[in-house]
Amino acid sequence: MRHFILASLMIVFLCCNVSKAQRVSKTGDMTVNRTSPKIFVKDKSRYSKVFLAELNALKVSGNSSIKLIDNVIIVDNKTTKFPDDLKMNNNYVFKAVKGERSYHLNVKRINESTLSFEFKLFNKEHLVFTDKGEANIGASFYIDPEKDIDDQSGKGYFANEYTKEINNCWFIIRIGVGKDTKNKSRAKVIFGCKDKTKQALDLKDCPTLRTE
Repeated sequence: MRHFILASLMIVFLCCNVSKAQRVSKTGDMTVNRTSPKIFVKDKSRYSKVFLAELNALKVSGNSSIKLIDNVIIVDNKTTKFPDDLKMNNNYVFKAVKGERSYHLNVKRINESTLSFEFKLFNKEHLVFTDKGEANIGASFYIDPEKDIDDQSGKGYFANEYTKEINNCWFIIRIGVGKDTKNKSRAKVIFGCKDKTKQALDLKDCPTLRTE
């Protein structure tokens, strides 16, 4: 009888410990879940509503904080400047020719996060695709820039990506960091839709567009 009671107590003790371990595990899992960061914006007029909405939707680990102050984003203790390879409110014209196709991109940076653009693609001087609007830098741009290949030199360079997305279609502009050896700014474009019957341009098929 004594052995039976002891055995019963041991089972209850083990079950309680298992339940406690499970609760600790679940609590531990919660601590690594991604949560919305604490966000401070000094002046919302310096950024687009699309960028701010994406920023508010970010999920980060721990108790991270994000501050937007003028032309920088501060994530915890890391400070990153918004890209300024394109000077504010200046017009830039990027062009390239590949085979029978010519690429024309007009761009203006209208605030810290956003480009106003118009793009035209010609084939044998016939317009085959055009798009215009506003493209926004990704809210997590501070993590790492993109990397593209200069189709003339074959060398890689960093780039910042701006996206316009509407009606299941997207148009992406990648603005090179710095300039090429001839002091020209560089860009590439990507566009497409979920509807695969619509015209698209992949990164690998886009030549390096340069300022004139």
